[in-house]
Parts: sequence; C-alpha cells; structure tokens
Amino acid sequence: MPASGEPECMRHREWKVHCRGPEADQRMGLSGVAPMRHLIISREFPPTSYAPGGIGTYVANISRLLAEAGETVHVIAQQWAGAPEPIERRNDGHLIIHRVAMDTPLRLAVDAPWMQDGDVAGLDPVLAGALATSIFPQSAFAWRVALLAEWLVEHEGIDVIEAQEYEAPLAYFQVRRALGLGPPRQPPCLVHLHSPTELILRHNEYSAHATHFLTAVRLEDYSICAADGWLCPSRYLANQAMDMYGIPEREVHVIPLPRGDTPFIERDLETWRSGPLCFVGRLEPRKGVLEWLEAAVRNRVTLEASLCASVDPPIRGSTAIPAASCSATAARIS
Repeated sequence: MPASGEPECMRHREWKVHCRGPEADQRMGLSGVAPMRHLIISREFPPTSYAPGGIGTYVANISRLLAEAGETVHVIAQQWAGAPEPIERRNDGHLIIHRVAMDTPLRLAVDAPWMQDGDVAGLDPVLAGALATSIFPQSAFAWRVALLAEWLVEHEGIDVIEAQEYEAPLAYFQVRRALGLGPPRQPPCLVHLHSPTELILRHNEYSAHATHFLTAVRLEDYSICAADGWLCPSRYLANQAMDMYGIPEREVHVIPLPRGDTPFIERDLETWRSGPLCFVGRLEPRKGVLEWLEAAVRNRVTLEASLCASVDPPIRGSTAIPAASCSATAARIS
C-alpha cells in the first residue's frame, strides 16, 4: 500500500488512463484499461558501442518486462557495427527496437522511412554530420531521435515517452515540440533521473568548464525542465533534482529499479564474514569505493579487494588514498 493510501493498481490504472491517446479505447481489454504503447529512448540499450552501465541495464529490463506484461514498447537505441539492424522485434512483436546511427548517412527507403514525410529530410545529412563531429557528438543521436520519435508518435500511437536525462537524448524532440513542429499529438514526456552530468562533475571533482561538459549540462537542464513528469530510483537524488531544477515538491516519482532476471546466489555466513570482495563498475570517486577503502584501513581490516573497473578519468586530488595507508588492504585493479 503506497503512502497515499490508494491501492497501487488503482494509481497505475489512473496513470494509464491519463497517458493514453483517444485511439486507445479501441484497444480496451476486459480489464477496462488499454495496453499502453511506450517509447523509451537510450543510446545505452545493449548491445552498445561503449561500456554500458546502470541506465542500459534499466532500459533492457523495463522494456522486456513491460513487453512480457502485454504492453507495446518501442526503444530507440544507437546503431553501430555490433548492432547494425535498423529495426528488431522481440517478445512476439511487443518489443520493437529501432536503431539510428550517429555519424553515417541514412538511406531513407531502408534505414529511415520515418523521414520521407518529414520536414527535415534534406537537412539531415548536413546537420547530423555537423553534430557528430562537434564537441558533443552525442547530440547527433538526439537529433535523429527527435525525427524518429515524431514519426512513431504519429504512426504508432505512442502513449508515453520516457528518456534518461544523461546526454539529453530527448532534448531536440522537446525543442521541436516547443517550436510547434512535429505531430499534433503530444504524449507526455517523462525524464528518468539517473546521473545528471552536473552532479557527476561535482562529486567526481572534475572541472565543469570544459566545453563538452557545458554543452551536456545545458542540454540536460533543458530536457529536465521541459519534461511533463520525472522518475527517479532514489529519494536522495530526487530531492537533489527538485532543489537543482526547481521541480515542485513531491513531483519526482521514486520507483524501484526492476531486478530483471538476475538469479539470486545463496551464500553461507562465512562468505559474508571473510569472503573476498569484488567491485565491478566505473572507478570514480562518486561510486564510494574510496570511502570503502578508507573505512577498511581505519578499522585495520585485512582483506583482498578486486576492483574490476574502468577508470574514468583518473582519480586525483584530496579523494585519493595514500598508498602507504593501504598496507592492510591488498587491492588488485584489473
């Protein structure tokens, strides 16, 4: 039972009725609520061209789970050598994955039939190429996302759009909507707060003055502030976002991340008492690894810690632990 006192199923039903378009009545089932048509946007949807993280894991899990529940889910992801197909269907057609390239010309009839009736088909090769070679090449993905998302809204009856804030993949879609471009249907745009670049810079003690970072921060700021609703897996981050972006109190809806199909591993008590520990992830100050090592040193804990991580970028400054203080902790970084 949620804090509001309403059954969760009732709140979910009201949200679905609010989001769906008028044509959804034709899809109404015995439950009285039509299956929704979702659009989720993430360059990190696997397989991806770079080291994936929590955002890609979330999108992969939630899109599959929604499709298995009978909803229709369209995902826009990046097309690259490891994922060359422009469209892929899974889960009996309930999960449709669209992939757009960041830096290659589109073949309208094959890769992008969604551009043939658009207002920017002739402009795309020039603009996408310029964005792909800019200081923030991720914006080339966002540009093509905008065009494909408009086509899906018009032709697939999308009821709700969800995108991460990181890299602002929804920003150009929102800009075009604000300018009166795109389809007349305007399904709500939800921004899922995972890791705003501004907070990454702050907690990793990176310089915020690099042009690449400034561009990312400004696009993310716009996308967050232009959203119709906000999701977040953490109450702590939700409170930070409400303060940073002026979002009304309690308007950021905290939802738990789906576990997916990861199996639970049974471990005995001795494992928790003295077993080896392994951290897998990006080796950044904001991940808490340094605080964990400092605590181990202060408590004179003797252990072996394997850090299987990518260093992004090198740890520096006051957050680094002097090597001499780690004599009680054997650390192996791979």
